[in-house]
Amino acid sequence: MRKFLTYFLLTLSLLSLCALTACGQDATPPDNKEPADTSDKVTYTVSLTCEDNTALFNGIYVQLKNADGTVAGQETPKGGKATFSLDAGEYTVNLVAKPNFEGMLDGLLYELKTVTKENPSVTIDITSPVESDDTIPYTLTVLDKDGNPAANLLVQLCGGPKGQCFTRTTDENGVAAFSLSAGVYAVHIDTPPAGNTFDNTAYQMTEEGGTLTVHLTAA
Repeated sequence: MRKFLTYFLLTLSLLSLCALTACGQDATPPDNKEPADTSDKVTYTVSLTCEDNTALFNGIYVQLKNADGTVAGQETPKGGKATFSLDAGEYTVNLVAKPNFEGMLDGLLYELKTVTKENPSVTIDITSPVESDDTIPYTLTVLDKDGNPAANLLVQLCGGPKGQCFTRTTDENGVAAFSLSAGVYAVHIDTPPAGNTFDNTAYQMTEEGGTLTVHLTAA
């Protein structure tokens, strides 16, 4: 009788242990989290060249912008090269001066280019514009949200017959003067003063050149 009772208790203990461990399986609920899917990520590479001043690479950012103008990625070019890992898509390359380096791109131009999943690498040459008898004056006046001149502000005119961006820094009166080939140019201001914002799709200059006043708005 004692042996039977011992056998019964041992069997009961084994059955209880089996129930607790799911008969040898791990009782801990499985981790159903799947690893992040990176199959749609693409490595985009932007290489810069500038024969006049390669030191400017330290004072600028390379940006990749979505179709709506929002910045999808921003990197400092290392050795003239910036690399991004982003969702597959089409992005426009933009160059912008870092804070305290606002004049770094002043007077320079570069070609507007895009990267895609099929063509993920581009090279952009940064050069000085060559004025000729075919150029006409374009003058911008930039006012901040309070209507005051926005001085020492980097502005760009992008477009024209060759699809290029030209950069200038506004003077104490908020004025930036360009001498460009006739064409339609969009006004870009990527680093407005603190408390201000600017829509890069809001203003254009026409083929006739001339003057244009743009207004920053409250951020």
